[in-house]
Amino acid sequence: QGPWLMEQMRAQAAHVGTQFAEDVIVKAELDQRPFRLTGDSGTIYTCDALVIATGAQARWLGIDSEQTYRGHGVSACATCDGFFYRG
Repeated sequence: QGPWLMEQMRAQAAHVGTQFAEDVIVKAELDQRPFRLTGDSGTIYTCDALVIATGAQARWLGIDSEQTYRGHGVSACATCDGFFYRG
């Protein structure tokens, strides 16, 4: 339900007046507040709070058995599946 949750969070943020900017950030100065970000568009953004969404994706090897056992012992997300392998 990730996309649904993301949309709910975005709607709540918009409701309280959050400004959204979609740009490719090419430089981030995070050593002091306000943070200073430079977008690929040339726009300079400043903010006191920042959400970084990288869009990470699994990197599969492409072997035949990978898809067969995906979710049944084969995983590509340490954050999602790490608790299965702890200890």
